[in-house]
Amino acid sequence: MLKYFLVVGVFSLVLLPLARAEEPKPSLEIIGKTHTIATSNAISGAGSKVPNLAATYDMSLFEFNLGGKQSTFNGSGITTNSNYPLTDGEAISNNTHLGLSSKFSEDLKAGFLAEFYTLQGDETVGRTFGEELPWDNFPRNNSGTIHPARFQADFYNAFLEGKHEDFQYKFVGGTLSPRELPEFTRKEMNQVKLGSLVYRAPITNASFFEKEDRKLEEGRHPLRGFDFVGNYEYTEHKNIHVELFSGASKPTPVSDIDRDSVGGHFAVDAGEGNIGLTYVYNNGLRQNTSTQENQEIWSIDSSYKILAWLVPYFTFAQTDYERENTNESHWGSAYVGGILIKLPEQYELKVQYQRLDENYDLMAIHKSEHYPGNSQGGNFQLTAPLTETVKLKGIVGFYQQLETATTSSDTLFGDSFFPSNAGADEGKIQVQRVSAEWKAVEKLTLNSYVEHVRFNQEATPIAASIDKDVYNFYVGGALALTKEWTVEAGMRRFLSKGNWQAMSFDSYQDIPEAALSYKVNKETRATLIYHYYNFQDENTASQGQNDYDGHQIIAEVRIPL
Repeated sequence: MLKYFLVVGVFSLVLLPLARAEEPKPSLEIIGKTHTIATSNAISGAGSKVPNLAATYDMSLFEFNLGGKQSTFNGSGITTNSNYPLTDGEAISNNTHLGLSSKFSEDLKAGFLAEFYTLQGDETVGRTFGEELPWDNFPRNNSGTIHPARFQADFYNAFLEGKHEDFQYKFVGGTLSPRELPEFTRKEMNQVKLGSLVYRAPITNASFFEKEDRKLEEGRHPLRGFDFVGNYEYTEHKNIHVELFSGASKPTPVSDIDRDSVGGHFAVDAGEGNIGLTYVYNNGLRQNTSTQENQEIWSIDSSYKILAWLVPYFTFAQTDYERENTNESHWGSAYVGGILIKLPEQYELKVQYQRLDENYDLMAIHKSEHYPGNSQGGNFQLTAPLTETVKLKGIVGFYQQLETATTSSDTLFGDSFFPSNAGADEGKIQVQRVSAEWKAVEKLTLNSYVEHVRFNQEATPIAASIDKDVYNFYVGGALALTKEWTVEAGMRRFLSKGNWQAMSFDSYQDIPEAALSYKVNKETRATLIYHYYNFQDENTASQGQNDYDGHQIIAEVRIPL
């Protein structure tokens, strides 16, 4: 903990002289937040006896799961998820940040936060559906079961932010939450999700129902280290941007890698374009083994506005991987290129090609839902504001494997979305997704999407082939009762049919959702959420033994201090 204060102190001494001369007396204020989540799950039916039920199956494959590891299947083909299971029980958890902030001038501010975490009730329910666990709080017993601490107090982080003329900067040291992670892990730069291609912080789950303020697991496992961001506007609307970070991650429920990371991003506006350079170094040790591995990644990204309506862009990245105790090394490349076309009436069309070599990113640190490894293909994205109140977004994607024979000698994780099978043709995946948002009246907004994903791979013997379709449907609405109160309702259905090698699928899941929210602002809110889970497996082999029903109530309160 002391080293983070020392680092912040050094930066303070360096940057304090940048503050303007007319400095008022420093002001001191208490800062922080308290965030409480209470969850109650009641699961019934024959399938509730299946260990580690998954709360959602193939949920929004393109957005969240494309390229991610498949969950495990039991003998009847039902998906299970030991990382984040839907477990019967109740839990209440709280994470409170408390600290001090001082404003030295109009352009210079610094502060620090401590963290206090508590968990009562069922450990699995609290870990899965409760508050963010503190950094490095995934202790396992000899059987591999996670037993998070019931109470933990720790230093959270310290920050320093300021401005000197046209130079703005921010430094954070300690725990790096999703909002404080390196900027290139969050933003789309030069029309490319660059952070998804070159670096992923070890966060291990996504939101519920795609609602930004429902990300109960927003920082399921953050980094601890530092992040420095600086931006200099060297001429009007032209900037030089620099970012440096270093961090450490510990094993999580879905990763056994103890990893250190260091890297940075530099970008400059030039003429009608922008060019950026990124470098990241990772060093990791796999738990319960002596396997030490490291990987360097560098990339260049750029876009240029040829005309007001025509913007080509590209990214090239390369990884260099090494296993230190075996002298094994590999390198691989990634290419992303496309054209953004701005049409009349704010319509936009993006056409993109992407290719990731089989040996690109063997430490699996990029978000492969955007760029699945060992594949090449293209996608078309269209944004269509039909009227002032109706907006459509659509995407069509086609991807194909590059290599099918994957062995332990040339990769660690196998293919991104198809299992290793030397006797198979190149696997293919198709994605079609259309979403719509309609502001029906001033206080009522409706949204929906339909998505189809098809997996196909011919293999010998035929029983090893893959031919599977997954459909996702969602419709929801939000009604603003008052400025603070909002009531919402939604319905999600998924259908999964076909064969995945020896596993046969014929199942569906319905998840109705209702929520009542009281929101003063982004940081002050209270939400009551209800989910009903209904899973039906019509696969002949299951004989109804996978079917279950579940009720879930989540109460969340977030208050700034």
